[in-house]
Amino acid sequence: MDFSRRLQLITDIIAGYTVLNINNQKYIIQSPSIDLCCEAECLYQSTLYDNRFELWLTRYEAKEYLKKKNILIEDLKDIDRKIENLKVDLFNSRLKLQEATRIRKSLKSTKHHYNKIQNIQNSLDEYTIEGYAEIIKHQYLIIHTIYCNNKKTWSVVDDVEYHFLQKVISGLVNMQPSIEILRELARTDPWTGYWRINNNPFDKAPIYLNDVQRSLLLFSQMYANAYEQSDYPGDGLENDDDMFDGWMIMTRRKIEKERNTQQIDKTIGDKHHGAQELFVPVDNAKAARKVNEMNTIQGKMVKKQREAFLKKRKKVAEGELPDKQLERRMQATQQYVQSVKDRAHG
Repeated sequence: MDFSRRLQLITDIIAGYTVLNINNQKYIIQSPSIDLCCEAECLYQSTLYDNRFELWLTRYEAKEYLKKKNILIEDLKDIDRKIENLKVDLFNSRLKLQEATRIRKSLKSTKHHYNKIQNIQNSLDEYTIEGYAEIIKHQYLIIHTIYCNNKKTWSVVDDVEYHFLQKVISGLVNMQPSIEILRELARTDPWTGYWRINNNPFDKAPIYLNDVQRSLLLFSQMYANAYEQSDYPGDGLENDDDMFDGWMIMTRRKIEKERNTQQIDKTIGDKHHGAQELFVPVDNAKAARKVNEMNTIQGKMVKKQREAFLKKRKKVAEGELPDKQLERRMQATQQYVQSVKDRAHG
């Protein structure tokens, strides 16, 4: 994106309104005020309450229905985790061109698959009570923020032309800057010049900013924080969104692992320090994931190997586990090598 295009986008974002041309007429959609947003949220909640006995699905029920019909067979969280892992792999392969190219191709395919599954999951949203309430809320916001010739287009909600309203909503969606565009704007001129002078160039409290303005500030702060890290690789890493994300994810996981280790150390006390294996009881899946992440790569491989072995044998003695057998063979080999050395020097 060249400088002139970035300047135009930044100017539009700072202005805080969107210009749409519909049926050869110019319309301006202003950012909603705090009071208006509050009214819209109240309308959302009242819509949920008023329709609680109507024949609407909930989003949870819609998702479970799709699962039952084998239409939705994957969890977005699992795919998102795969995307994170691929981004970390991409960062770690930044000096290996062929491997990085292969990972990018796999990452692109996985992102496409994520979007496909997300569309399936949201396919019944218009039939859910939450989806209906959100439509009512967004329509209310637009009706009260659209102007033509410096006058509100509608003064009475009942006068709204809903076919025209759908055109406005579609136009707003198309005009919304993507995450990729916002990230590029956040790390390049002219925005970075404004940011260096004032970390909030909008000169308004964050509560009064619209979603795009807040996102731009958040991305700016994200890059600023990264530049301040002593282990930030530099070399223009911020210009590669996926690779930059990989570094961020790896850094976050490292911090989380250190924090979890400290928590576990406090739990088990000093008497277990130095133990090769520890059983840490937990009462939920999230805690189990935290404990599992504390394992080294080798530890995770051993755990996976044991789980596969137990599926076949169901019940085994500890000494029969593959890693324990390998450990004994390695010890025997080391003892044999040492005995040969001893005889040679004897």
